[in-house]
Amino acid sequence: MFCHITLLILPFILSIGSLEDSNFNLIFNILHYGSNFDGLGDEIKTSDRNYNLSLSEFTDINITTNNMDRIKVEKKKVYHIKYDKVSLPLSTNETLYGFTMDFSNKSSLKLLGRLSNFDIKHNESDNNITCQWHKCNVGIYFFHHDDVDKFDINNRSKEFNIDYLILFVIVPNDNKLYLDTVFYYGEVFLYHGCPVYNYIENNVNIEYFVDEEILRNEVVLPKYNKSYIFLPIFPRRNGETFFKCGYIKQPNVSTIDIGFYLKESYKVVEKLTNNNFGYTVKQRCPQLKSEYFHSYEYLHNNSSGVYERQLRRIKDNNYISSGNRVYYFNMENFNYSELFELKKFKPQKPYSVCIEDYADIKDRFIPILEKLNDIKEDSKTGILYQIIKPSIFNKTFEPKCIKKFDDGNDRNIINYRLDVIRNSNTAFDNQSIKNLIFTVNSIETYGGYFCALTPEYKISNSSNFKKQITYFIPENGTIFTLPNSQIRNLAEFSPPFAGYLEDYTTLTKISFFNITKNNEKLLLYKLTINGSKNINEELSPYVKNVLVLCEYITKVGTKISIVQHFLKHNSLKHQNELLKSNLGTKNYTKMTNSSRNSEENQWENSYNWQNAIIIIVLVLIIMSILVFFIFLAIRKANSQHMKNTSVNRKVHNREKTYLELKALLNKNDIPNFIPIQ
Repeated sequence: MFCHITLLILPFILSIGSLEDSNFNLIFNILHYGSNFDGLGDEIKTSDRNYNLSLSEFTDINITTNNMDRIKVEKKKVYHIKYDKVSLPLSTNETLYGFTMDFSNKSSLKLLGRLSNFDIKHNESDNNITCQWHKCNVGIYFFHHDDVDKFDINNRSKEFNIDYLILFVIVPNDNKLYLDTVFYYGEVFLYHGCPVYNYIENNVNIEYFVDEEILRNEVVLPKYNKSYIFLPIFPRRNGETFFKCGYIKQPNVSTIDIGFYLKESYKVVEKLTNNNFGYTVKQRCPQLKSEYFHSYEYLHNNSSGVYERQLRRIKDNNYISSGNRVYYFNMENFNYSELFELKKFKPQKPYSVCIEDYADIKDRFIPILEKLNDIKEDSKTGILYQIIKPSIFNKTFEPKCIKKFDDGNDRNIINYRLDVIRNSNTAFDNQSIKNLIFTVNSIETYGGYFCALTPEYKISNSSNFKKQITYFIPENGTIFTLPNSQIRNLAEFSPPFAGYLEDYTTLTKISFFNITKNNEKLLLYKLTINGSKNINEELSPYVKNVLVLCEYITKVGTKISIVQHFLKHNSLKHQNELLKSNLGTKNYTKMTNSSRNSEENQWENSYNWQNAIIIIVLVLIIMSILVFFIFLAIRKANSQHMKNTSVNRKVHNREKTYLELKALLNKNDIPNFIPIQ
């Protein structure tokens, strides 16, 4: 790459003896491409010379071929194409970049075509076997003493004889085939293309495999046929002189690595980049949004004692470490005609490089619903949060992760598809959240969320990944009304949804109210949370309907409340009223038919049991009338005493507690009370 190119003839020393077959006369020109490494010239020289091969230069081989039922071959041979990658005859400072064998029409043997995976591929204008930077078509070729009509070759129903089947394989000295020289300086790297899918076309017995690391960094340029993958070419270790793109697997010989020769040169890189590569300077590259701009994160690992480099292409789902460097390449002026001019080997020019250093920049992954501007940061605690207002209730959000560099430059905000995880020990624990819907009837979706790495998002050092929680908090003063339930005593009560709420709120107060038949609210018990949450209060037998008010303070100082009605257990009349109220109140959870039928059956059984008790009591009264009247008198006296005491206390507290509840909620009344008849 970027080098002085010379087309030279590598002379073959052949021992020409008696031919095994008088009809065999294979003549070709062989061209080897080389460079003297200065990288600054553009002069191209060509020369050619004829070479004559005899069968003594070939080896017999048994070749398994496809689609050969209709073709009869007289002799099958293999020819090893050998050359020295280090030096050419005229210089000790040159490297070869492949070859071309031109058969033309000078031989007595005619090149009919090559064997592909499908059939014999015949092209009258193709008389070359070449392996260089743009293609490699070594493999099985057919030679015959006379021309064969191309229609006979392609006619699959016709059988015919061919003199020679020859397999051409490459045997370089160090098992490496160099495509070009690519220059670098320090940690400034340039761009070139590794061959991929069509480098060897549908050939039998020979196959090209692309290195997996190359495929991971694939860049597809606009209007491009994907014969090449363009990426930075660089030494993975200090002093390394070969960059591997892939390898060729051939029969009966070693595999050959395909890649670029690497050479460090400040002089060449300075000229090619106009000295625009100050990677030690903490700069900010222009905002690159065009399809021609590609960016790579520079990773290095010295943990094993071997300094290894890696350039990983930055995609939407990649993680950029704050301590690393980012390379930007501008391919907007990519010259297609120059790169794909296959008749000549031209040096490839580099494209502009910008290197951005993130060594001292801190970064965070932030879960958001829609926009980063919706997320606020508490000035005292540093907590990130978003207040959920009624205007976005019932809207479906797909939470995502934003990578934010804390340098005050918003253009460095990048979208990521990392997992958003609920920050609690409840049902959502360790589960990826795909969507969120906020309402006033459900409290489960509120709370903290964070971004989590998944196996496909690998980073060089996972300890650098900071857990940043974003809290989605209800609007100040929001009241959540929960479905009605049952209770026997206050000791049975426990704050609802504790696992969800403790993540972002603190319970400050619990108040219990008795709801009278006139819908008046009488304070029964108030508990201020100061470390003890035990409730030992017993419910009076005359308390049938209890309202519980739980008040919370969030991490950002706002207040929310939870209201819930409880019916005292084992009261048949109020159970029926509770059922009617639940079915008629739109803010409560609607019962399913199966649940409702089950409860009705339980109440029916309870009613039958109570009738049996009444019958037994009546029998006992008839048997002992005296005992009955004594018992009735005692019960009546005690009942009247308790009723007078309770009424006096309720009248005394009624006005005070009702006003207090209204003040707490900043509402005129508590919504959806159960009417008592």
